Amino acid sequence: ELVALTRVIGDATKDLDIPVVSQQTLPPPFLGGGLGPYEHAITINMDLRDDFVPSYNLGLLWRPRNWFSYGFCYQSESVGEITGKYVWEYSKQFQRQVHWNSLTPMTMESAGMLDLPTKAVPYQSGTVTATQIFPARVQTGVMIRPLDNLKLLFDVHWANWARAGKEDRFEFDQRIQILRIAKMLGYTHGASTFVVNRNMKDTWHWSAAAEYELSDKLTLRCGYEKRPTSLQHSHFDALYFIPDADFIGLGAGLKLPNGMSLDLGFGYLFSNHFTIYNNESTNFNSTDFTQMGNPFAGLDYEQDLSIYIASFGVTMPLELQIEMMH
Repeated sequence: ELVALTRVIGDATKDLDIPVVSQQTLPPPFLGGGLGPYEHAITINMDLRDDFVPSYNLGLLWRPRNWFSYGFCYQSESVGEITGKYVWEYSKQFQRQVHWNSLTPMTMESAGMLDLPTKAVPYQSGTVTATQIFPARVQTGVMIRPLDNLKLLFDVHWANWARAGKEDRFEFDQRIQILRIAKMLGYTHGASTFVVNRNMKDTWHWSAAAEYELSDKLTLRCGYEKRPTSLQHSHFDALYFIPDADFIGLGAGLKLPNGMSLDLGFGYLFSNHFTIYNNESTNFNSTDFTQMGNPFAGLDYEQDLSIYIASFGVTMPLELQIEMMH
């Protein structure tokens, strides 16, 4: 309502020009014309990375019989301290509103008391840092061999997203103009910090697969995995966009001379007709403008998801690698 009010005030005062008085107090249109709540005002681009993120894995494989084995794997949490560049780009109308704050002593004093920006710029850029956590994961499963050339596998997976995915917090090297204005609307994280609440949930899911040795040299594989999302429906957005999905995989392994092997894999991850109705997500289509980042405010959102994956791997004995290097 406050965002819309700025545009209402701007439209109502665009022709309110009292000679001398207006130019010394509140020049028309007030607030530089204001901002409409649904118009494009800001674009943010960020590119961050961390080239060294250590973690560790612990695994156990127990095979009491040739036809049965049990496996367990723990993958530790990994924490990336990512750093990079950012650009906040501001629309012409946003710049007009900021420039209005500097037009008269009265607007300057008001902006100073409210800590609002007064120098209109087309963009702000610099260095941004954030912490990105990839969750700890546990995977356990069994292999059963009903036939000499057939393996059946079943796994259970758990990921600790509730700890890793609480929020995205980006720290900028300067105060950002839109964040200084956003505090007037209820934003509480400061002018140099951009926070998106995630409140992710832990995930449990299962997968099943089969491996068939067609010959001594060729093995065929297939699998299915039910992939629940770690996202809360109320925090879905365009950056974390994968809902509950199904994953189908096909693969083949080929044994080559000298102990080498070649593995090929193809996967298809899909989710059909996922819908977020208007005002269901505070990060995506809410009309609560105290939440930063609602690109589809008040709109219904529908999505069909298809992701295609291909993998390629070559394995060879260490002594063969050393020979090839020589």
